[in-house]
Amino acid sequence: MSTKAKQKRWWVSWFHDSAYGAFEIHTPWWWTSDTAICAAVMAPDEDGAREAIFSAYDTRPSSLPWRFVEPKPDGWAPWNIDPGVEGTSRFQPKDWMQWPDS
Repeated sequence: MSTKAKQKRWWVSWFHDSAYGAFEIHTPWWWTSDTAICAAVMAPDEDGAREAIFSAYDTRPSSLPWRFVEPKPDGWAPWNIDPGVEGTSRFQPKDWMQWPDS
């Protein structure tokens, strides 16, 4: 039996500042304003979702101003339109994005 926690899908957003330095993450992410970023990450829990972002920075920030950290259901992808929302998704997949089921 595996002791590894099940990876869940998370939608996170935070305010980035260039003082935090460069970051690199291969899961889907987008700038949503001049300073806000949204990213989809896989993690066992909320702390793990935050850690996925912290560890993406070349120099780990001591803290980040989070906008939200939301759990998402199995099968969710950030480019899927939520039920009841008309139009197209504002988040489009790119070749470099690594995400389950894509």
